[in-house]
Amino acid sequence: MKVSEDCAACDFNGEDATCKRPMDWIWRGDYLPATQSEYQIVRTQLSYEGELHKEVEGVDGEKTSFDKLKPARQAELVKKRLKGYSQKVYRKSKATTEAKRSDVVCMREDPFYVDTVKNFRDRR
Repeated sequence: MKVSEDCAACDFNGEDATCKRPMDWIWRGDYLPATQSEYQIVRTQLSYEGELHKEVEGVDGEKTSFDKLKPARQAELVKKRLKGYSQKVYRKSKATTEAKRSDVVCMREDPFYVDTVKNFRDRR
């Protein structure tokens, strides 16, 4: 959402500023249905399994513990395990949420709306 500080810094802002257009849109978010506590359990389980068996493959195929892996690789392994867990427990691998949001679009900064109206007018 465009805050008043952003508009105050704009060169075109003034008493008669007509460049701000409020627009409603729908945000859609996909997420795993598992809770935060289930996430922590899965992460702890991966850490314990990695230390116990040294099963997690690190860089160049070498075996290493889960805690010594890079954060991106840890996140990948946790996501994979959590997706399987969610499929077993919740019978779905993702949940979807939609929320109505509103934002103010500056038509001088982003003239898409004005250009679309002009193009439509010029075609007629």
